[in-house]
Amino acid sequence: MEKDRYTRTEIYEMLWVEPTTKVAQLLGISDVGLGKWCKAYGVPKPKLGYWAKVQHGVEVPEREPLEPWWNEHEPSFTVNAIEKAKILARANLEKSATPIWEIYKGNRFDAAVDKTFENFNVDSVSKFGRTASKQGFAVDVSPKSIGRVKRVLQTLVTELKKSGYDTFEYKRYSNPEVTGFIKDDEKYSVSLYEASTKLDKPIKKKKTWSHNGTSHDYYETIEYGSGGKLELHLSHDDLYGRRTIKDTSRASLESQLGKTLVIFGEMAVEARAAREEREKRELEQKIRTQKRLDRAWAIKVKEWKWEQLSAISQEWDQLQKIRRFIVEVQSNESIRKANEDHESWLAWAKEEVDQRDAIKMAEEGEPLPGQGEPDREGFKVAYDWVDEYDDEEGEDDD
Repeated sequence: MEKDRYTRTEIYEMLWVEPTTKVAQLLGISDVGLGKWCKAYGVPKPKLGYWAKVQHGVEVPEREPLEPWWNEHEPSFTVNAIEKAKILARANLEKSATPIWEIYKGNRFDAAVDKTFENFNVDSVSKFGRTASKQGFAVDVSPKSIGRVKRVLQTLVTELKKSGYDTFEYKRYSNPEVTGFIKDDEKYSVSLYEASTKLDKPIKKKKTWSHNGTSHDYYETIEYGSGGKLELHLSHDDLYGRRTIKDTSRASLESQLGKTLVIFGEMAVEARAAREEREKRELEQKIRTQKRLDRAWAIKVKEWKWEQLSAISQEWDQLQKIRRFIVEVQSNESIRKANEDHESWLAWAKEEVDQRDAIKMAEEGEPLPGQGEPDREGFKVAYDWVDEYDDEEGEDDD
């Protein structure tokens, strides 16, 4: 049965039963990440080619033993349920061929592309040789790359719209409003960035400082220039992290633009899986919270019932003393002679006692002390107190 936490020993046993990729999926981590974890905690795993030999019936070496951990606190791995859902979704996704997009060569651009460069100040560049857009698509490139960036953006807009995507404006936090893509309520953001490089003859601001009569020279800043290499960053509104397509020594960004469609498709599948897992976790948390509230309310009702019973029994005990006092007054001949109105007083006193007598009230249909419960509306509880109660009772939220 799948769990939320696995010990070092359990992971070792799993690695020698199934391939690393399957174990990694179960743990919600990449196989590379699992390899690093195993190396850090001394967990031996099968060498490369081990499972191919098993599959073809070739004899394989015995598994390496797991050395005992150096203290009693054996390391464990906590499963990230959302990352696990994304990895499984990605593994189950049918691989589709990467399309080859023809790069736009015209001079008429989509309104979103034109908007990107309306206020693009080519005269104001950073020390890295770039200027950032203030609207439209998120762009941070050198002025000399504007033409190329426009064609890349226009190609994205044209090809993605053919596949059912559309552009939309969005704003995150206090950042300027930017343009992204949307399809089936899945929202994607794109940004173009140009990497900088050190200039052949960098501009340096030379300064000097002295210490003990010795002068030292240093350079305050080194100016960079645009490197000409573009990076396309892709992200999804419901996913952390981003994917990057960029110029390399083997392929230009333009020749890889078709990957955008594939990446967006993968992101949509991962985002749906992540949302489902989040909703599942939120529902589980809601159920746990409600169970804690119910337990806390049961305690409050129990205390309220006892308070009712205790208070009314004390009042009833007081009433018996008053009744004995009334009997003494009634049987006292001297009081009857001295107080002509004592009969009306006796009637009043008995009535007052009977109206407060819980037994008399119960005989007339009133609830006994502690019956029912108080109004629960607006009931809240401090969770540290509830957790303390859970520990005392030894109850399990599951």
